[in-house]
Amino acid sequence: MPNWKKVVTSGSNAHLNQITASGNISSSGKITATNFIADDDTGYHFSGDNVRLLAGTGGDNLHINGGGLLAEGSITASGDISASGDVFTNQLSVQGNTAVSYHAGSNSLLFSETGLGTGIKGSSISFTAASGPAPISSVGHITASGNISSSGELQATELHLVKTGATSNEKLLTVTEDGNERFAVDEDGDVTLDGNLTAGGNVISSNGIFKGPDADSSIQILDSGIFIRSNPSDGLDTQTVAKFLNTGIDIGGSEEAPVTINTNLTASNNISASSTTGTHTFGGQTTVNQITASAFQFVGSGDAELEVQGHITASGNISASFTSTGSFGTLNLEGTNFSSASLASAIAGGGSSTDLNGLSAGSIAVGDSIAFIDADDNSSKKEALADVVTLLAGDGIQNAGNKFAINTSDISSILNTSLTIGRDGDNLINFATDNQIEFQVGAGNTDMILDTNGLNITAGVNSGSIYVSGSIEFSPNDFKPEVSASTLYNFSGTRAGTTNPTLEYNGIPIGPKQYEMITGAMADDIGTSKIYLPMNNNFEGTFASDEQGIVAPCSGSAKTLTVRPGGTLSADVVYTITFETVSAGGSTASPTVKDSQQITLANANDNDPFTVTFDSDAVVAPGQVMYWSIQGDVDVSSTLNYYFTAVMEWDYSTLPTSNTIYS
Repeated sequence: MPNWKKVVTSGSNAHLNQITASGNISSSGKITATNFIADDDTGYHFSGDNVRLLAGTGGDNLHINGGGLLAEGSITASGDISASGDVFTNQLSVQGNTAVSYHAGSNSLLFSETGLGTGIKGSSISFTAASGPAPISSVGHITASGNISSSGELQATELHLVKTGATSNEKLLTVTEDGNERFAVDEDGDVTLDGNLTAGGNVISSNGIFKGPDADSSIQILDSGIFIRSNPSDGLDTQTVAKFLNTGIDIGGSEEAPVTINTNLTASNNISASSTTGTHTFGGQTTVNQITASAFQFVGSGDAELEVQGHITASGNISASFTSTGSFGTLNLEGTNFSSASLASAIAGGGSSTDLNGLSAGSIAVGDSIAFIDADDNSSKKEALADVVTLLAGDGIQNAGNKFAINTSDISSILNTSLTIGRDGDNLINFATDNQIEFQVGAGNTDMILDTNGLNITAGVNSGSIYVSGSIEFSPNDFKPEVSASTLYNFSGTRAGTTNPTLEYNGIPIGPKQYEMITGAMADDIGTSKIYLPMNNNFEGTFASDEQGIVAPCSGSAKTLTVRPGGTLSADVVYTITFETVSAGGSTASPTVKDSQQITLANANDNDPFTVTFDSDAVVAPGQVMYWSIQGDVDVSSTLNYYFTAVMEWDYSTLPTSNTIYS
């Protein structure tokens, strides 16, 4: 580099007129200069306490001095801009949109003038002016998650209060004065008013309820009519003293309140009373064309008189507590006419008695009556047959449509040592024998007997047969029944833990569990070796292979193995018999012993077959391979013929119903 020159300075204050460098200039100390100029238009200028940043020909773009920071253009920051003093600006923009601006005409701040969503958020926001609190004007909605309070008036064109999730009776609007609630509206629309309600127009209510001057009176106006009630606190349907309905006017109401009329009562139609408990008092002379009442009584301070210009017709008795001195023409009693003289003679005993045999014949009905003599006064009276039935009904006997009927609800038991129930003498149920019920269908036959031994069907052509169109369910016995030689029963071993109980006959299961025989034979000199029996071929071996194994189609258990050695034994021998399995994925050459049994044959047991019974752990699962083996403790023969039969119990309820892979 021939143009490079080395500059070396010494001392504490070295000066150079001008340094031009195409690369960086670095210093471990200060670099002092009046101006730092990058080019003719851009650089830094230092003058006293002032720092100016020049960018372009427009002059100072950024000016920093003791009074603050002056920027002629925009200030962009990727981080926060903070100030411990005031920030002065005519307009505040956020992400290119005006957020807050100053409106000189109204001397106010405008928020979101360019269409941003208006929002002011803070724990406490105050708007003040020089002379005091400043008004808040909003052309949009004001939303507050907390309370909105005012010490002055709240003015609005319309006021809408909406609250979601309000509970029943929760107050939405409340007006209070000096801590006292004066007006309130709750979620259900109920209005509480502490004062008078004044309306220049109609007061309309869907319930139509208007209270009177106190809590003991009310008026309810409904579509059906007007109801006047004396005590609304008991409910709207109680103590109604007056009803004004489309069908008429009801005065007195449900409480039978007395009605007093202090002036004349004029009616163009009938006046009727259905009540027998109330008292209807008529003063002075009363003229009535027709009286309709269940009971009518004339009461006066003296002799009250009843003058009847027409007939007196009574469906019941006519009685009097005083002596009648009047006269009458003819009195008709139950079809017999009596004059005054004949009636007096009959009462005195001078008349003839009525012969009931002389009455005409007729058909009797439930509504008819019978004559009887009263035990209290020995007088003759009549009573309806229906009332007689009711009187005579008792335990087990009731009045059903005015007829005697058996009331089964009153009968808890029928006990009789000779009780027989049936259609007739040939078709019945007989309880005459202790601890035995006989069922007879047809003349002279006892077809079925139920006693402590069970149900016995004996008689008939099909003696002992049971015919059912449905199913027969057997109880899952915990233990095998005592009588089982020819008995069909359900045996599970345990009632609580079995989902597939076993139906057995004489100890042999029948569906879904069934027995199967697996047979085989071989010729072999067993010696003392363990020999796997050929169950699917005639090739035995000292190790398990495909000639001896059988794959299980479902769950099962080995019950027995019967073997016959075909020859002479030279000595006593102990045979060990095993049942072994191989699980899915395991090696068929290494089966697992599930159960092992031993049996001893004497020297004299030549050509004698034997059977070993396996324990309950001799089980096989679906997909497992099973083997049987035999081994003697001594060599008792040369090559002999061996015949063997294995008995398996299969549970076909575990047989897969779809394609299955065992792993």
